[in-house]
Amino acid sequence: MLSKAWSRRMKHSKWFWIRVVLVIAGCSSGLSITSPEIVESSNVNWVACLLIFLFGPLAILFLVGIQAINPYSAKVWCKPSWDINPFLFRQPLQFFHLGAYHFIAGGIVGCLTLFYRDKEAAPLAVSLLSVGVGVWLGVQLCVFIFRKKMRGS
Repeated sequence: MLSKAWSRRMKHSKWFWIRVVLVIAGCSSGLSITSPEIVESSNVNWVACLLIFLFGPLAILFLVGIQAINPYSAKVWCKPSWDINPFLFRQPLQFFHLGAYHFIAGGIVGCLTLFYRDKEAAPLAVSLLSVGVGVWLGVQLCVFIFRKKMRGS
């Protein structure tokens, strides 16, 4: 059973594995952002986390909206997928999709470090989650709002 699941996973494209590596690399930001040096010099608070979270979807909608009318953007977009190159400029949702998971991974690791680090680092760790979840929500809103531009719609 395990070998079937593993062989199915191995059939993913190289872009799946590149995305996995980049998301895992995001975990390092969760470790560094809760370091005592960063906490000491930071002024990120809970209000900033909320503002970051609320700004993310709006910023993504704005940026992708510009791309929707950009004549150099692809006529039809692919829905975000782990198997598509995230660096295709003509497919803007792919990059933001990757970025969302990168920051979510960092935020999760940052929150997990709070078990052995100063609790004053909590807003910094949550700020990474705020970015990631906000961008992820923005991507989901774009898929819905620009659904006529999506392949298969």
